Amino acid sequence: KGVDLYDPVVNIEIGATIFRRILDKIPDEHKKNPVKYLMIGFARYNGGSGGNPDSNGKIRNLNYAKKVLKAWAELYIKEVECAD
Repeated sequence: KGVDLYDPVVNIEIGATIFRRILDKIPDEHKKNPVKYLMIGFARYNGGSGGNPDSNGKIRNLNYAKKVLKAWAELYIKEVECAD
């Protein structure tokens, strides 16, 4: 029997592992800007690493990356507010 990808815990664990691997492969020059670093990670997770960002620094699926970053920021703010 294989892994149940429909199990939310398993799905999140696998997705987080893949995302971590993607982040680890982003060149150091992008890690100086945490927002851009995360946006590149989200874009690569969604659309692949090849040419993302392109040679001009443009993120191919920028709208997706913006949506995910916005959702993450909203959840993070709620979590911080709940901790107070």
